[in-house]
Amino acid sequence: MTGVVAFTSFTRDDLPRALTLARGLAAHCPDWARVAVLVDQPAPGEDESWREAFDLVLGAEALYGEDWRPFVFAHEAFEARAAVKGRALAKILADGAQKVFFFSPDIAIFHDLSDLEQRLDAASILLTPHQSEPNLSAPAIAENEARTQRYGVYNLGFFGVCNDAAGMAFARWYAGRLEEGCYDDPQAGLYLDQKCADLTPALFDRVDILRDPGCNVACWNLSRRRVEIARDGAIVINGDAPLKFYQFAEVDDPMWIDRAAGRQLAPYELGAYYERACAASGAPAARGWAYARFDGGAPIARAARRLWRRDRELGARFADPFAEGPRSFRAYLQASRPELL
Repeated sequence: MTGVVAFTSFTRDDLPRALTLARGLAAHCPDWARVAVLVDQPAPGEDESWREAFDLVLGAEALYGEDWRPFVFAHEAFEARAAVKGRALAKILADGAQKVFFFSPDIAIFHDLSDLEQRLDAASILLTPHQSEPNLSAPAIAENEARTQRYGVYNLGFFGVCNDAAGMAFARWYAGRLEEGCYDDPQAGLYLDQKCADLTPALFDRVDILRDPGCNVACWNLSRRRVEIARDGAIVINGDAPLKFYQFAEVDDPMWIDRAAGRQLAPYELGAYYERACAASGAPAARGWAYARFDGGAPIARAARRLWRRDRELGARFADPFAEGPRSFRAYLQASRPELL
């Protein structure tokens, strides 16, 4: 796949958001190819027509082969969605894409993004920081800047990579880091894929930091971005920058939105629009993640996943951690660590 590619990664329960993203890309960036990375399994008899919104659907399992089930067992669903991004990026670049953009499935596109494509003419890697201006009030500093230091300087819900030497070097490094440490574990210095990106400008050449206030607007930067919706429907940020894309990461958390939006009303209107768009997406009903349970149907506790990824000897003893039976990982937990079931 050549030219410009936009990809996203998601589970089937994320489909309403992923389809909203895909349709926004089709409307505003029609020349870009759209690639989906499905971190899930199809349900028997389920409607698969959603695939038509994408030019290509990659199964995450195909990116890992026989390593997939042990790898995905170590992750919660939201961790797995991020963990596959590195291998997917490397594959898309290896398949010939000239420029690749990642968008989280909870992003909605509101404007033409050709300027982002042009920025990769002069850069190899494009990142957006969580904070692009200093916060002014003590609550905003605590809420935004302190959280940024804990969870990562750059928001990896969006990034761009050019298919050149620096871009390929970044892709290989990024994929390698996600193989070993794409977890929600801030005390260990990890938060999904974001903390490793803090090193990107130091490790790689031609890194461009995108500070356009209309790009990647979200709850963590609303303290410095004023959103206005004109009577003609135009949406602008800070008076004159068009809203290009908005990440609805906390749309289900009213308290977070209240703290972030302050006296602004437009973010609530955008949230209501986004919920309507997702409801009208035509996605199949949510059914739960395929990898949330052992093969026999019992749910997998987060503590069991953490034990699996910490203890390398378990991987050598149990080739497929999802399996059932007397010599399975689940049987080991029943006998030795029943508190983890």
